[in-house]
Amino acid sequence: MENTPSKSRFVLITAFLLLVLFILPAGSWYYLRKGADYRIGHIKDMVPKGDFAQSNIVGITKEHMDSLYSKTILVGVSNGEQSPLIDSMNRQVEMIVDQFGDRKDLKVIRFISNESGGGDFAESNHMEHVWIAHQSNESIMNCGVKSELNTPYWSLIDYKGQIRNYYSIEDFEKLIVQSAMILPVAKRKKIDLKRDKEI
Repeated sequence: MENTPSKSRFVLITAFLLLVLFILPAGSWYYLRKGADYRIGHIKDMVPKGDFAQSNIVGITKEHMDSLYSKTILVGVSNGEQSPLIDSMNRQVEMIVDQFGDRKDLKVIRFISNESGGGDFAESNHMEHVWIAHQSNESIMNCGVKSELNTPYWSLIDYKGQIRNYYSIEDFEKLIVQSAMILPVAKRKKIDLKRDKEI
């Protein structure tokens, strides 16, 4: 019969309907669920672990204190000795500046342990982003972060001054991901559409 669809056409239509009604929605649900689980996993990992007491940084000025208000802070802690891991941390500072250089709501503080007990606080070459703080082990501990200085590490401080996580040098990618997650969404610049004046 001429009006009866061919078997191959029937199979094609059936396959298309299965794709549209079942396979594509199932695939979308899978990737949405996978993304949600990924984010939830990071959020659970960033449960507050204490408060960062920036006022205990030796040598910090009121101006610096005020500029840290409501900022996300990445704190890198190490001793003053030269090592491949500390070289890696210094390179990571450069990478953070490259990644978040246009953000005004993020600061980097490099704590360098000074066993002599003295302390000073200074801005690095990246004045808007990176500060260097030579501190005693006790001063570093009084700021609320871990005092384990044998291995360099990072800590992530949210805008409320809560320590959200600690990271080894090898966990740098995780530091970047979680920093981006807690930073406020950057406001997009408004596009000014100017129409040419009619001549």
